[in-house]
Amino acid sequence: MSQIIGHISQVIGPVVDVYFETTEAEIVLPSIHDALEIRRPNGKILIVEVQQHIGENTVRTVAMDSTDGLQRGMKVYPAVIRQHLEEELPFMATENIMMYCVKNKNGDRQVLHEAIRQHSVKAAEQVKLYGKKNDLLDRIKADDTFALSDEEIEMLMQPETFTGMAAHQCDKFLKEIVAPVLEQSKDEPSVTADINV
Repeated sequence: MSQIIGHISQVIGPVVDVYFETTEAEIVLPSIHDALEIRRPNGKILIVEVQQHIGENTVRTVAMDSTDGLQRGMKVYPAVIRQHLEEELPFMATENIMMYCVKNKNGDRQVLHEAIRQHSVKAAEQVKLYGKKNDLLDRIKADDTFALSDEEIEMLMQPETFTGMAAHQCDKFLKEIVAPVLEQSKDEPSVTADINV
């Protein structure tokens, strides 16, 4: 995905539309279910999840918290979420990696568990003490105890496998709560306000 910054174009309750302005010939919008980050004026972060591409370089998202205080034009950062995911996902995937190796590589669960523990401690130390990149996957790939190929690691690191019922719950919320609100207000003009002092 291009490293682009979006801007809020509309807020209706929990629904936030985000417009991505670019000079590139072909823009790559965030994918459905991608998380985007909005920094509020008070410094707190609001996460919104992409639910629909609605045309004209715009995505429709659902906020994971209150949208109070959001304003048109506020910046939205897709790449920041990807960075956080890349930092934490390897730690989340260790159980899946271990179980895959037990089942498909005839690995010893206790040996694999101890190897993951040691690699996790060293990787966390690199991140927390030295501010370096999370190298847990590199450590696991280099360890013959696991005998994993790049393709196997990539398969085990699919973020969708860690979201449980979230996608279904968001789809249900959009269909049952958001869609009726949008349908009810589709003919209402957008409200704008100017304050001159």
